[in-house]
Amino acid sequence: MRVAVIADVHGNLEALEAVLADIRDTGVDAVYCLGDVIGYGADPAACLDLVCEHCEILLQGNHEDALLQPAHIAAMNPVAAVAERWTQTRLTGAQRERIAQWPLVKVGADARLVHGSPDEPLRFHYLQHRWNLENAFRAFSETICFFGHTHVPAAAAEIVPGVVQSISLPSYSTDRVGLRHLALEPGNRYVVNGGSVGQPRDNDPRAKWLLVREKPPELEFRALSYDIAVSQKKILSAGLPEFLASRLEYGQ
Repeated sequence: MRVAVIADVHGNLEALEAVLADIRDTGVDAVYCLGDVIGYGADPAACLDLVCEHCEILLQGNHEDALLQPAHIAAMNPVAAVAERWTQTRLTGAQRERIAQWPLVKVGADARLVHGSPDEPLRFHYLQHRWNLENAFRAFSETICFFGHTHVPAAAAEIVPGVVQSISLPSYSTDRVGLRHLALEPGNRYVVNGGSVGQPRDNDPRAKWLLVREKPPELEFRALSYDIAVSQKKILSAGLPEFLASRLEYGQ
């Protein structure tokens, strides 16, 4: 089985279209989305429609949570809050109802999907430090947990119970589609982030997604160029903060 995992689209239609085209060309059996389809970018409704069309599993991220619970906007940074309030004016009641049906966590036979962390998923912890990773591994029993939220491709392994080790991923290849590969070792458990489709923060502006292969068990991190200038122009034309446009160019 081959599965595509995407996350953190953030209303960036051009990035999402590039990723979906690459997913189609690559060939997969299913597409899973780990949340934050909306927020920051200028095309929340179009992105929502596309993920609903193409994804078998859709999760709520913190931006969907804030859409449904506006009081939670107060916890966001000022730029994110401005974008969230703008996004709320661009979605219909039917679209909100659709988002309300998305779960925070999805558990399968040997994998768990979540936006932030399997540890207290509604609090949207960032899995960036050792103590966060240790808490995450204690919170699930499956072989692998896929997460988003940080916008940075990353992986960590639990070699033996309680012993967590971050994995240094290789650099993306310089091909037209940048690739990195990670073989999954039998007996280990993993937490994995495939990166952000629409607002990367790994100093690489390309749109990211993750291809999961079952046999042999392997992860392929993929990075795609897209028309950033179009996305930037839309953000500025919408009157959203200029920072949301400029950061796309630098992947920050």
